[in-house]
Amino acid sequence: MSRVPIDKIIHSETRLAILTMLRQNAAPVEFTALREELALSGGNLLSHLRALEQGGVVQHLREAPLGRPRTVYWITPDGEARLKVYAGALREIAGILERPPQPSQAAQPLAT
Repeated sequence: MSRVPIDKIIHSETRLAILTMLRQNAAPVEFTALREELALSGGNLLSHLRALEQGGVVQHLREAPLGRPRTVYWITPDGEARLKVYAGALREIAGILERPPQPSQAAQPLAT
């Protein structure tokens, strides 16, 4: 059996939740909305967002409409593609787990 490739940048419960929220929204999502929806501290969220941004999966923009600064995040086209590959890998793993176990070529009966 070959190994199923898992994207290490995405493969974290928190990062996957962030990407799912960004993917579900057509418009960029404010940092505060992500923090509140995911129930994360600002520092924790920021560290995950930085890792995702360094990996090319998300981008951000700091803006100040009407004088109130805000930071918004969105998933990049590369992030979209990587998320689809990740979802495919999970489907492949699920398919393997749904099949009955097969005898291993390397398995030997125990000597009694």
